[in-house]
Amino acid sequence: MFLILSILLAAVLIFMVQRKIIKTGQAVCIAGVFVWLYIVFLSTVFSRNPYPEMKYELMPFWSYVFTIQYRSVSMAEEIFLNVLLLMPMGVLLYAAFGRRVGVMKITAAGLSVSFCIEFLQLVLKRGLFEWDDMIHNTLGVYLGCWICKKIMDVCKKR
Repeated sequence: MFLILSILLAAVLIFMVQRKIIKTGQAVCIAGVFVWLYIVFLSTVFSRNPYPEMKYELMPFWSYVFTIQYRSVSMAEEIFLNVLLLMPMGVLLYAAFGRRVGVMKITAAGLSVSFCIEFLQLVLKRGLFEWDDMIHNTLGVYLGCWICKKIMDVCKKR
């Protein structure tokens, strides 16, 4: 399935570059987002073994309470890694469309992707559905956009 979608996406991107609808750099960034999302969904949903029942934590910021209460370094690392998880998506989407689309719309796209991950984990019983992961992933997309914007601003000034 990934191979078929990759070939289809490549054909569409090549067509769009040839027609000058998008630039080559934008096509590369779009392809990068596709590959990154494939890796993210594979590692967070589809490569996991299913649980016998759905698992969820509906209390927002429970991971912070847990981290502070138990001085859990592993939970703090998990929070940090969840922020990092979708940062590349923010960087690549901002590099491709940032000035036209804007940081908030890209961040909203990141929230949507994060919700899809959490929802699939819940219904497929392959992880813990939690609001904290969505908050952390969305923050990661925002930070990726922000970092890319700052780098592009510095490069533009030169």
